[in-house]
Formats: sequence, C-alpha cells, structure tokens
Amino acid sequence: MRGRRGLSMLVIALLFAAAHWLRARQAEQLKPQTGASELLAPVLLGGFKGLTVDLLWLRAIQLQEEGDFFELPFLYGLISELSPELTEAWSFNAFNMAYNLPAHEGTPEARWRWVRRGLLLIQEGLARNPQAGDLGFWHAYMLWHLATRDALSAGLDSEDRYAALFASDGELNPEGLRSSQAAFALAHELLQRPEPHTLRLDYVAFSCIEEELVRAVAEADSAAGDRWLRACQEVSKHVVTRHPEVLDSFEPWWRRILAVAQRLPQAADGQEDD
Repeated sequence: MRGRRGLSMLVIALLFAAAHWLRARQAEQLKPQTGASELLAPVLLGGFKGLTVDLLWLRAIQLQEEGDFFELPFLYGLISELSPELTEAWSFNAFNMAYNLPAHEGTPEARWRWVRRGLLLIQEGLARNPQAGDLGFWHAYMLWHLATRDALSAGLDSEDRYAALFASDGELNPEGLRSSQAAFALAHELLQRPEPHTLRLDYVAFSCIEEELVRAVAEADSAAGDRWLRACQEVSKHVVTRHPEVLDSFEPWWRRILAVAQRLPQAADGQEDD
C-alpha cells in the first residue's frame, strides 16, 4: 500500500515537473509531446503505465473543470504516447479540443486554435491506428461537420471564414481541398479497405456528396456535378454490397441527391444564357 502511494506521489510530481517544463519551453514553440517518453521513463520501466494514464486522465479532468486549459494538449499528448492503441482516448480528446474547449475562448482565432489541435490529434491517432474504423469516422466527420455545415458551433464568425482557415492550412490540408472534399477523400479511402468500418462512414460520404452537388448547382458546374454523381454511384454500390440490411436508411440521401441532380442541366443552361 505504501509503495503504491509512493508511486502515485512520484507520478504526480512528474506531472507537475512536466507542466513546468512545458511552460519553460513554450516560448521556443516546441511541440508538447517532445520528450514525453523520456520524462516518464522511470514510471514506464516500473510497469505502471495503466496507473499513470489514469492519473493523467484525472489531472486533465481537474484542469478542464478549473478552466485551466494550458496543460491539456500536453496531457492529451502524454496519454496518447503511453496508450497509442487506446482509440477512445484519441477520439475523446480530439473531440473535446475541437468542440468543447473552443466555447471557453473569447476570439475566433483562439477558438480555431483548439479546433485545429483537435483535427491534428485525430489525424495522428488514425495514422497510428490505421485499422481503427471509429477513428476514421471521427476524422472524416470532424472535417465535414466543423468546417462546413455547422461552423458556428465552433464559435467562428461564418462558414466562409472557417472554410478559408481550413483551406489555407498546409499541415491540415496539404492538397488545398474544401473541407467536404477532404472529408469525402478520407471516407472514400477508408471505404476501399477490406477491414470492417462503421456504417456512419457511409453517411459522411453521402453528406459530402450532397453538399458538393448543391455547390455544383449553385456554380452551374455540370462537370463537377457529373463527377459527384459518379461518386454517389460508387458509394451506393458499396452500401448495397456490404450493408444490404440497412438500405432504407440511405433512401433520404438518394432522394435528395436525385432531386439536386435534376437541377444540374438547368444550372448549366442558365449560365450559357447569361
């Protein structure tokens, strides 16, 4: 009992030391994860990784309840380093940073920094757990939802402002895609893999297709509309082949997509008449 208590005190002391280390290095703009493994090496060698992760979780919860968010990215990084296979930790921490923590900030720029950290974290989690279907879904969903349909939920001024921030971020979006395009590209890649995936990934794919078709109509871009209709056919074949038992749940998307598709030639003709 005494030894376990002593270990707990050692871990807590290391956490506080880590916090001071982070503050000392913040001005140098080092990544919070730098040196994490070396910092906790004495504990890891003792085989108490589970206890360490539990204490990190408790510390993160305490800090968030107190409104002290400075150390949270560092703690989340430690948790991910110690248990990279714990996919729930990646998705929970990324979602918390992208959705919950921005509400505590006073400026759009500060809120975007949290959203960005969340997207980068879920991106890293998927890279380190490429077969984790839940991480694939959350990454695609966050790309689609945060930067398109509901930008105001992240506290930014408008959808266009949010989309511009995402589109110009070379690390998050090296190909310069719109967020719905990036979300679909990720969903499409994951759907091609043989391993099982969550059905919600198909929902994300259809949501992106619908959004891009609406844009094609608005811009009278029949060529883009044709491309997204072909994408719809491909994803639909995937659903019919792998999820025939739930076809009824996709009927609303198909109806809406067909309704939008019927407007594509009209949009193109209208452009030619101008």
